[in-house]
Formats: sequence, structure tokens, C-alpha cells
Amino acid sequence: MTSGKDNFYKITGMDIIDDPNNVNLLIKFNPEHNVFRGHFPDQPVVPGVCLIEIITDCLSGLSRMPCMLVESDYIKFLKPIIPNTTDTYTLNIALHKLSVDEVSVEAIINIYSTKYLKFKGIFSRLSA
Repeated sequence: MTSGKDNFYKITGMDIIDDPNNVNLLIKFNPEHNVFRGHFPDQPVVPGVCLIEIITDCLSGLSRMPCMLVESDYIKFLKPIIPNTTDTYTLNIALHKLSVDEVSVEAIINIYSTKYLKFKGIFSRLSA
């Protein structure tokens, strides 16, 4: 479907769960990306800040407007994501509109019942 941030990850599918405010995105990471040369060369791990950036990118794409994280209730890195060519991760994004310019987002990255990240925060629309 779409590649994000210099081919760091690829969205391979999308599923609307029960309404347009609850979406599952299927994500594959590119284990050959340059970021893994430094994080970490002998045992690559997806950096946590990159996972938050993926949530931001996906939210911006879903809302068709650039967004910025303005507040985080929690960011829990539960298990490291080891990039490889076979694993597909599910990013579930649940949106709750707070105002015209702000949404509360709950996100989970998982494979089946194994959770890798739990996130809750507020995003704001970036002004043009």
C-alpha cells in the first residue's frame, strides 16, 4: 500500500473495525533500513521514537491533515520489535474527537495476542 519515512516501514493493509474511528493497519518493517545500523548493529530493534512517529504519520494520513503529539498519558514499550522480513504487526488506532483541532488517540501495536506498545495521548492539527 504505502511506504513511510524513507522506506522504514510499509503499510500492507487496513481494516476499519466497527466505525471509521477504530482502524487496524498492518505494518512491516524494513530490516535493511539504515536506522538499524546504529540501533543496534548486532541486534536491531525498532526505536521507540520511531513507533510514536509511525502513529503520528498514520493519524495524519487517516485524518488527511498533519498532526502533532501534544500530550501523552502513557507510552508503554512492552516488548522490543525486532525487524525482519516475515513479521507483520497490527497497529490499532482508536480516535476520540475532543475538539475541532484535537483528538485523543489510543494505540496498540501487536502480533496476535502479543502486545509490543500501548499508547494514549492527544494530537493536535498543525496549522497551515
